[in-house]
Amino acid sequence: MNDVRIDTPRGITLAGTLQLPAGAAPIDLEVSTTSEDTQPQQARPEGVVLLAHDFLTDRHGQGGRLDWIGARYREAGLATLNLDFSGLGESDDDVITLASEAEDLRAASSWLAGLGFTRQMIHANGFGATAALLARPEHVRTAVLVGRHRGAAVDPVGGDLLPRAAR
Repeated sequence: MNDVRIDTPRGITLAGTLQLPAGAAPIDLEVSTTSEDTQPQQARPEGVVLLAHDFLTDRHGQGGRLDWIGARYREAGLATLNLDFSGLGESDDDVITLASEAEDLRAASSWLAGLGFTRQMIHANGFGATAALLARPEHVRTAVLVGRHRGAAVDPVGGDLLPRAAR
């Protein structure tokens, strides 16, 4: 697990946690990933999922839900980046707006591309899902957008869809 810092074009620094699946080659996070790089990073074989949280939560999601979802993606062989939007979690303080969250997602996606992640996906909850629709980062090819769910997550055939710890 690597805690990371990502700069946005408006001068805000975002906090995040980048995690690789088991067996993935390590990443040198000391390598510059700015647009001025002369040598692009080699494309990584695994894809990455950018996890975007709901309004007024943080990169872990309500009750740790995004941590749980991220672990499932890593079990499937994908890297994950849990991101604190600006003004929330450990990111720099900022006024929380839909436009700033969209910019945060584009900045994180570009940062990931600079590390060699050419196959990107966003998994976003609530307000983060709305920001993902607005952002449409150029490197992202797939989006899982989740709205707010009220009540128990129960399969009508009989059984919990989410373990109690993930609710």
